[in-house]
Amino acid sequence: MPNYARFETRRLILRRPAPGDETALIALDAQPDVTAYLAMRGVDPARLAERIAPRIELSQQEPDAEYGWWVIEDKETGGFLGRALLAPLWPGSEEIELGVYLGAASRNRGYATEAGTALLDHAFKSLKLAHVVGCTAREARAVRRLLARLHFTHKGKITLYGDDADRYALTAEGWLPRRT
Repeated sequence: MPNYARFETRRLILRRPAPGDETALIALDAQPDVTAYLAMRGVDPARLAERIAPRIELSQQEPDAEYGWWVIEDKETGGFLGRALLAPLWPGSEEIELGVYLGAASRNRGYATEAGTALLDHAFKSLKLAHVVGCTAREARAVRRLLARLHFTHKGKITLYGDDADRYALTAEGWLPRRT
């Protein structure tokens, strides 16, 4: 069985969340600028813990699952930088979404592009997906810039968890020629 539990890039390690990651993940999701445009914005840390614990447990039960969350770490220091996901857009969806979430201290260093690239390579080379989506609020300029750097194109509007969002997509044909 392929190992999807860990990916390495030039500067990063993407690995499945593990017990002990709760504090860093809660601190990340408690940053208002990280969750400003997400359905979980304004959620108190106790509720964040309730949300994160099952994801860590699932990651431990199924570390080689094709989809899910990955913790992003600095390869050199082992420091926590953020989290990334490649997962169904919503429960039961056949569309797979890419998401990258970094704390303020980890931004503007190319980490989001590097982590996104690793997961897109996984999506298109390992999983043979036809396309991946990215969704964001129009106000989330940094996310829109990331999606543009990763060659996603705007595909219209979508409503996610009651909020209006812009939907972007990237096809395997749009990605793979750039990566060979």
